[in-house]
Amino acid sequence: MTPPSSTLHLSRLAFQLSQEGRHDQALDLLRRGTQSEPSNPYLAVNLGFCAIAAGQSAEALTAFDRAEALL
Repeated sequence: MTPPSSTLHLSRLAFQLSQEGRHDQALDLLRRGTQSEPSNPYLAVNLGFCAIAAGQSAEALTAFDRAEALL
């Protein structure tokens, strides 16, 4: 399965924000992405990794659980 190009763009932007230390903005972007595409496991995984970087372990676990359920 190949992720849609919109997913790649969103993921890259969130990664860039996270690398700049703007974790809250990256998380917000990925949260909105997973709300608009709730069946997209790529966004759920990216949300999980971003949540880890932001120190939000509970949200990371929830995101990874969601991604696993979608695969």
